[in-house]
Amino acid sequence: MRGEPSSPITSPADPFPFRQRSILNSSTGRIQKAPILTAHSLSYKTVRRFCHASAERTEREHITLVPDGEREEIRQLFRAKGFEGALLEDVVDTLSSNKEVWIKTMLREEYGLSTEGLSPLRAAITTFVSFMVVGTVPLIPYLLPGLETIQQFLASLGLAALVFLGIGMLKSAVYRQPVWRSGVRTLLIGTAAAGLAFATGYLVEGLMAGS
Repeated sequence: MRGEPSSPITSPADPFPFRQRSILNSSTGRIQKAPILTAHSLSYKTVRRFCHASAERTEREHITLVPDGEREEIRQLFRAKGFEGALLEDVVDTLSSNKEVWIKTMLREEYGLSTEGLSPLRAAITTFVSFMVVGTVPLIPYLLPGLETIQQFLASLGLAALVFLGIGMLKSAVYRQPVWRSGVRTLLIGTAAAGLAFATGYLVEGLMAGS
């Protein structure tokens, strides 16, 4: 009936941390995508594996339950690439004739998930360089002559806050969240972590001085 709510066709155990969830609209019989929040506290590698497994499981269920709807999604995706007429139908028939190819195509074209693994060496180098560049920014005030210790400390805090805010805002482009919300959240998490580290160092220094 018209106006009936859309019903999820993912399993109840299907975890939520993915950029979108597929739902079946009972009034139109069409599959739609609903944006949802994703996990932020997990590492990139964990999130990538988690999202890939979740999306693959979802697509397998969709192909089993509503194959016509998934064929239409393939049709729409490749029509947007310029395929038309008989050629478009040939592409749809070819891709949907092999379930594994069909799933891989949906993961790549719809979710933007590559089935190819990342190079461990490239990931390690990227992480190392990023850590060095970002970690150096708060140290800049201590390299500038003419600043008093308190000025260096406050400037370092300000730069660190800007770095956390910037990282959070960049994350919003990946996780499809509001820019400022993601930025402020990362800033708060980074501030809490930095405060905990400072308090731990202060406590250890006091214990060592007392001994």
